[in-house]
Amino acid sequence: MDMMTTEQPDIESSTQDYASRFSGPIGEWFLTVQEQGTERQISPLTTDPNQSLSILDAGGGHGQNIPWLVRNNHNITVLGSDKSCANLIQSFLQNDEVQFETGSLLSMPFIDQSYDVAISYRMLPHLNHWRQHIAELCRVSRVRVVVDFPTLYSINYFSDLLFSLKKGIEKNTRPFTLFREQDIVTEFARHGFSPVHKYPQFLLPMALYRALKKPKLAAMLEQLFRTSGLTQTFGSPVIYGFERNQQSVSESTL
Repeated sequence: MDMMTTEQPDIESSTQDYASRFSGPIGEWFLTVQEQGTERQISPLTTDPNQSLSILDAGGGHGQNIPWLVRNNHNITVLGSDKSCANLIQSFLQNDEVQFETGSLLSMPFIDQSYDVAISYRMLPHLNHWRQHIAELCRVSRVRVVVDFPTLYSINYFSDLLFSLKKGIEKNTRPFTLFREQDIVTEFARHGFSPVHKYPQFLLPMALYRALKKPKLAAMLEQLFRTSGLTQTFGSPVIYGFERNQQSVSESTL
């Protein structure tokens, strides 16, 4: 197996150590904001509250997306690079609320357009071959792909300078790639997908809020930033939704 197909960033993000970064009141607030972004991407695809979508969560062994998806009756498959990536989602597996498949994030074991929606959180900034990951997400999705990534034109621009401080606060952080939004949009366009919605999550660094440990204050600040429009312009990470172009749908049925 070559180096490209053995990239496995989800092994680390599926550990209890990684999950600890989202524990406690401040971690719960982070996940609430993320859930709001996810809801804005997926809810418009269903007109009936009882309608279920088939959703692939690529690299989703962190389990962060599953509670909202389960509450909304969607059919979820989590793709993990290794069997260990299922460790944090055992309760959902035991209740038959989620299916788990093992395979490469860069060569997924699914046929074309297997799922209504493919989502990938926490993966792009930790993959060297992120373009191949996007290609695979587009290949297996019938309608929409949702990804998150940190943007260059945000406070993250200073991430190299602030990494030591961030490491001191979070202890278990890891380096990550920053993206220009246009680079991501262009890559999706290569596979017949156009942007439909973006949801920047935070204006100030998450590490700062972890250090403050005051979720009510953090929420108040971020609401002010969002209302002012600053978050929409400079917020990060961004949850971005892309929809398959109608021409691509037609061509895929030929």
